[in-house]
Formats: sequence, C-alpha cells, structure tokens
Amino acid sequence: MRILTRISLMIILLVGWAGCNSEGLERDSADTQTFLNLIEMISAENLGRTIKDLENFKTRYTWEKQEAVANYLVQRLADYGLQLSIDEYDHNEKIWRNVVVCFPGKKMPEEIYMIITHYDSTSEQPEYTAPGADDNGTGTAAAIEIARILKEISLNSTIKIAFFSNEEQGRLGSKHFTKKARSENENIRGTINLDVIGYNDPIGSIEYGEGKKGSLLSQAKRQLKMVRNYAYSKLYPYGRVTVAGRPSNRGLVKKTSKAVKEFTRLGVVKDIDEDCG
Repeated sequence: MRILTRISLMIILLVGWAGCNSEGLERDSADTQTFLNLIEMISAENLGRTIKDLENFKTRYTWEKQEAVANYLVQRLADYGLQLSIDEYDHNEKIWRNVVVCFPGKKMPEEIYMIITHYDSTSEQPEYTAPGADDNGTGTAAAIEIARILKEISLNSTIKIAFFSNEEQGRLGSKHFTKKARSENENIRGTINLDVIGYNDPIGSIEYGEGKKGSLLSQAKRQLKMVRNYAYSKLYPYGRVTVAGRPSNRGLVKKTSKAVKEFTRLGVVKDIDEDCG
C-alpha cells in the first residue's frame, strides 16, 4: 500500500497544479501547502478495502460482473457525495457502463483535465477467475481515493475522473468515451491514466518456486525477472514508477515526473514513445 499511497499523493498534487494554476505551483507556495495538508487525508485503509472488494468479484470480465462492479463504484462514490454521471454504450447487445465523476472548474470550466482508470480485468480464464488486484484494482482504488480528496479542493479548471469498462476487450469503454467527447468538442487538456500502478514490489512479487514449472525459456524469464526485481529493490528502496506518454504529451510526462521526484521518494523513469498510451 506504501507505493500506491505515494502515487495517489503525486496525482493529487499534479491535478492541483493543472486545475488551480495553469502556470504551475512552486513547492513552497501557500497553495502547494494546502495540497500537502490534504495528502494527510489519504487512507491506506480505503485503498486496501477497495482492492479487496474488487478481488472478491472473482472476475471482472463478463457483462454480469462488470455491471455489478459499476453498481459498486456508483455506490462508493455516491457515499462520498460526489457528482456522478453514467456513460452507456451498446456492445454485443448488452449495455455497458463507464462511471464518471466531475469536479467543475470555478474559473475555466471549459478546460478539462482527466484521471482515467479501468475496472474490468482479464486472465487466461477470464470468465471464471480474473481477480485483477493490480490490473486494475490498484488504479481503481487510487482513483476513488483521489476523488474523495479532490472534493475538498476548489479548482479553476474542470477535473473528470473516469472509470472505464471493457479496457481488456479492445478498450471499448474508453473508445466510446473519447468518441463522444470529440463529437461534443470537449477541451481535454491532459489525461493521467492509472493502470497497473501497484505492480512489482521488488521483494514480494516473485514466487521463486514458479521457476521450476514450464519450458526452459519460461524458467529463464522468471529467473531474469527475479534478478531484475532484486536489483530494483537496491536501486529504488522506496519503489519505482514509470511515467509514460507519447511525444505530443512530453510536457505532461515531464511535469508528472517532476512531481514524483519532488514530493515522493519513488524512483522515476520517463518513457516517451509513440506506442505509449
């Protein structure tokens, strides 16, 4: 939960920069101190509860399960008194739902910054078991907690947090959302995608015994991963995060990386490539 809490902290600060002051905040400014005070509100207990709740659905791949998870998200967010909307779309004769929380900006409501995540999951047998604790229980948990905290912040620009369905089935939910946003000429200035953000605790993420199973190639890959993770544990004792984006998003990648470095102890790696995002 330590890494997840720090990433949540970083996102709140970054959204504060985007939504409160388009020129950015200085670390010692009064506004930044306000955000740092809000960081104290982040609850590791809330994060853990959400991940556990999502795991308990057993799988979040099928229509029935995704419908149940959407209901869960609506209830959790409504319990915090947040402004919700449901973005529905049809696929395979079923109605699927994206859940969206909106924080209207006070001065520039037409300027929109987004935090996105997906709540579905997959596996080798997705219709039976796909608990998706990290992919993407972690991102969903962080987004709920960030929404709870952002309720306390007055923002100049509009912030939207979107929980997408069917990311693991061709990104259907996000494609529908972006197509609709484009048709409505929404001015989306930047997007932060929370996906697989709790992966790879350097010490605990590898089960050494797994290396005895499978082909020689798979055994070798597992051994290399174990060595890599051990090296990461020494290089990044507080955890490591990759901040990725396309060349057109270079500015947002740099700002995000700066926030991580200045306000957390996480190691940060920047990845700017056309295949990102």
